[in-house]
Parts: sequence; structure tokens; C-alpha cells
Amino acid sequence: LDVEEIDEAFRGRWFWSARRPAPMRFCRSDYFGAAATPLGQSVCDAVEQSLGFRPDGPVRVLTGLRCFGYAFNPVSFYYCFDRHEKLVAVLSQITNTPWGERHHYVHAADERGRVAARFAKEFHVSPFHPMEHDYVWRFTTPADRLLVHMENHTSSGKVFDVTLVMTKKPWSTATLLRSWLRHPWMSLSVIATIYWHAFRLWL
Repeated sequence: LDVEEIDEAFRGRWFWSARRPAPMRFCRSDYFGAAATPLGQSVCDAVEQSLGFRPDGPVRVLTGLRCFGYAFNPVSFYYCFDRHEKLVAVLSQITNTPWGERHHYVHAADERGRVAARFAKEFHVSPFHPMEHDYVWRFTTPADRLLVHMENHTSSGKVFDVTLVMTKKPWSTATLLRSWLRHPWMSLSVIATIYWHAFRLWL
């Protein structure tokens, strides 16, 4: 979602909203920064503070919506562009469970509009992954396809590896309905899966 177009994106679709209660809702307080501050401004402020420059183009967020009143995003990605639509930075906001604490990382994109970074873990996420980890993350510019790749490394080598690949679809009521029918309880299924995997690991 382009953060400046959220109201327009959901206008006229009664099942989705950014302004009123709805089964699928974009609620500003679920996302980065203070709820009283525009989302794009909060993201650009954080990028400027971290990288020393301020994106002057669109900010677009890859995230999940509040679903039937419940929201949980283990990670939301904010793609920051310049005025020429070139990706210049990615802000990743992490939310842990069960504490609901938030932390963010900011990385600059290279001349090809890609991010490739290795850095130390700074935020507790899982009791099964200690703090003594390095992250290796890669992002491509969102286009017809989008890729996010994340690894955890210790002194013994790689211990975690996950890749998200997405294909662009038209933004329409029909597409949104199909997506919802495939994943009607997205937020609840995410948190349920996290606890299910945690229980299996604990066993």
C-alpha cells in the first residue's frame, strides 16, 4: 500500500476501511510511529535519523491488515523511494510475541534498488533464538515480483532461513475478495501458527 493512497485504496469497499470499523481494516495505531503522526512522515523521519538523508518520494508498506478486530504483524516492511521512483531505503518494523514490543531496522538500497545487509541482532524476538545472532537480509524493489530473504547466523553457521516471494496482482475488489477468501483469518492464523511452532519446539 502507498501510505498516501490508503484512504483511496479502500474507498467504496464496505468490507475494507481505513477510517471506520470493518472486517478488514487499516488502523494507523497498528503501524510505525505515533498514531497522531502521518505514517509516511514517521517512516521518513526514522530513515533520515538512521541514514542521514530523507526519502523524497513515495513510501509503500507491505503488511497485514487488522482482521475482524485483531492485528499482529511479526514484521512490516516500508519501502522508501525517491522522486524518480527509485528504491532508496527499507525500514523493517519487528513486533515480538507475547510482549508486543516493537523495534525497527533501516537499510539503504544500492544503485540497482536492492538491499543486501548483514548486521547484529538488536531485539529479542523468540526464546528459541538467542541474541547472539547476525542477520543477513535481502530485498528487491517491489515490481511485478517482490522478494524478501532473511537468515540468522551464529558462530556455528546458518540456523534460520526464510524467503517470501510475491507476485503483483491488480488492485480491485475481486482481487481483494479472492485474497480474503484464501486467508480469511490472516492475523489470527499468524499468531496461532507462531504459538503452535513454539509448542512443538518446546516439546
